Amino acid sequence: VANRDTITDADRYHLALLASVPQTVARVEQRRQQDEKIADRAESYLAQVGAKVVTDIEVLRSTFSNNYNVFFTMAKTDDGCVVFFAYKEQLKPGRYNIRGTVKAHRDDYQTQLNRVKVMS
Repeated sequence: VANRDTITDADRYHLALLASVPQTVARVEQRRQQDEKIADRAESYLAQVGAKVVTDIEVLRSTFSNNYNVFFTMAKTDDGCVVFFAYKEQLKPGRYNIRGTVKAHRDDYQTQLNRVKVMS
């Protein structure tokens, strides 16, 4: 493509693919690091179903759901427990203090929370 005098539509497509590679590689690496943190978890749940909890978390990812119009947030507590919950706003990766209720226990020792409020 670089050696050509004219660029065809097919060449533009290939240039667009090449331009997107660095961003894609960065996104894949970020996801791999998040998955490693999730895999390195405590083999226990945060609390019993129905319990109200207040805990510090590190947000690993927050993904928007078009079906539910909320962000599904995956996080890890200081104890190493993995929690996930739906939240109205996107939480950037970082540390937060939250309050919520344990809704359910899911596979791989993941605790689902509902009625989550970010305290700080």
